[in-house]
Amino acid sequence: MANALTRPIPEKTVTFEVIEGGSSSFYNSKDDLAIIFKELDISVANPQTLFATVPFRNGDVDITDFFGDVKFSDRTITMSFIIPIGPKGWDVYSDVAGKLSGKRAKIRFSADYISNVNPALREYWYYDGRLAVDAAKIENGMFNFDVVARVRPYKMIDRSVTYTVNDSRVTATLSADYMKGIPTFTAIGNDIAIESINGSSTRIVISKDSTGGVRVPSIYIGSGNTTLEFAKAFPETQTGNASVKVDYQLGRL
Repeated sequence: MANALTRPIPEKTVTFEVIEGGSSSFYNSKDDLAIIFKELDISVANPQTLFATVPFRNGDVDITDFFGDVKFSDRTITMSFIIPIGPKGWDVYSDVAGKLSGKRAKIRFSADYISNVNPALREYWYYDGRLAVDAAKIENGMFNFDVVARVRPYKMIDRSVTYTVNDSRVTATLSADYMKGIPTFTAIGNDIAIESINGSSTRIVISKDSTGGVRVPSIYIGSGNTTLEFAKAFPETQTGNASVKVDYQLGRL
């Protein structure tokens, strides 16, 4: 077990980030669990469609996106593993079941990442869901078993960017993929104001005393770029530097 994600993840392996009580424990299938990753099946994230039948009308009315973007249902990931039969085979299986079954986890595969010249900085996509460890069967001299996860439809990457705000406005351009999401803003050192969103003037104050940051429902990061301008909220009375941290997620189907 590790307290942080090992980069790069060893090839042809899976890393489970088990989340309990607000803290994370990382288990790599090879290095920490001593199991061999054999096969992977990821189901399709089906769109949640909605049609209404209207009497005396040809065809149904498609109201799938009446309330906004199309939403998708959870998907299922089935990961097949093997353990060589030996005196500790059942102990290894029991250890895996105890660490994973029933737990919420972020699941990362060694081959699913955003390319980076430096493997130590590699960003891995993760699936977020609930795990279950199926019964083990002995076949061809091996323990065979599946770890099944019900996960959210999008695979994601967490992003965190910090901007320093002095005596002038600072422009931030945030880019995401296909999943729309609301970022979290954290003011550091002094209160911060969001002065514009995609060129439209506004004034939203982020207090440095806000615990856990602030989410603004009117600010979405999704397909394309979102441009924000930050400034000190009360420059006449504020001294010293100020920073704003923006946390958000990339998401792909």
